[in-house]
Amino acid sequence: PPAPAAAAAADRPGTVPARLAVLALVGSTFVMACGVVVREPGFVQLGALLALAGLPVLTREGPRVPSVAALPEVRRFLAARPGPGTPGRVVTDFLASLQPAWWVARALVAAAVVLWVVADVEAGPVLLLDLVTVPASVWVGRRSQRDRRWLWAVVPLNGVAAVLSFLGLVVSGAAVFQPASNVSYAPYHQPGLWQDDREIRDIRPVDANGNPLTDVYLFDQDGRPINTADHCYDGYGDPGYPTTDPVRPYPRGVKEYDSTGRCVTVPPGPLVVAVPSAAPSASAAPGVPAPPADAGPTTVPPSTAPPLPTTVPPPPGG
Repeated sequence: PPAPAAAAAADRPGTVPARLAVLALVGSTFVMACGVVVREPGFVQLGALLALAGLPVLTREGPRVPSVAALPEVRRFLAARPGPGTPGRVVTDFLASLQPAWWVARALVAAAVVLWVVADVEAGPVLLLDLVTVPASVWVGRRSQRDRRWLWAVVPLNGVAAVLSFLGLVVSGAAVFQPASNVSYAPYHQPGLWQDDREIRDIRPVDANGNPLTDVYLFDQDGRPINTADHCYDGYGDPGYPTTDPVRPYPRGVKEYDSTGRCVTVPPGPLVVAVPSAAPSASAAPGVPAPPADAGPTTVPPSTAPPLPTTVPPPPGG
């Protein structure tokens, strides 16, 4: 049978608010942790409200909360701590020495949870909020060692931080061991004509002697026209997303906005090109002249071609 003093302590009217405060502490921790697992902000808010059920005891008593410390179940819990010199005590002392690092980790998690519940934002503003939560978490940790009433705020946050840390380790481990074959990349489409990450906005064809050519249509191996992109539209406003220019012969010039914001075509200017030299091939077709052996840089004058057609005749044999 229990001792008379213990039985009297258990029957005192003050034990009911004390037990309610303990249940509020345990319940708020459990509900907030479950809210993080199921990604439901309402559970986190409900857990914070449950913690308020301990306010009658916390506001009435001192830093040591004697009515809670006198509960038989609390006394048994504290008595179960390993004694000095035992292996279990070494482990608990080591974990206690890691409290400052845990306070910092708890602050990082607190910032993420607050922004998730309040604004559902991404990770960017979390780093700014960490500048506030890290010092606050360290201060609360030191304060809770002297004033046990702070446990009603610290323990639920510790539970949330522990669950999030565990889930983060699980997700990170799954990403590390995920087979590389399961990773897929969506193709990226860039309009216009590109070579070596450089956009080609116009083509300046020349012959083997470096003489400029006009009214030249270009096609790929499938008979489709090779086209550049148009980066502006006639009129004012945002040029928008580049579109493929209608099929026209080269050289076309480059479309730009003038000082009034109107789209104009800048005609091709002088161009210095170096035509590659090549020795006559033995397999060259008879009657086809070979290019000069020492063709050097040639200055190509501006194009004076007449207005270009807007329709393209089909290529020979295409």
